[in-house]
Amino acid sequence: MAEDEQYRGLELGEPSREELIELVRKIQNQQGTEEECIAWMKVVERHVPDPYVADLMFFS
Repeated sequence: MAEDEQYRGLELGEPSREELIELVRKIQNQQGTEEECIAWMKVVERHVPDPYVADLMFFS
């Protein structure tokens, strides 16, 4: 299992909308370590179809 497929030790299949929103909130509020935030961002980028999701998170 790749590191970016983990969320606090749980394997993710298809994260729900609520789970993705929670990950975005955690990333924006810097609630994890740098490694956790990077892994969470990879999960969000993989499951959100907008190629500019990071820009939307930080510059909107």
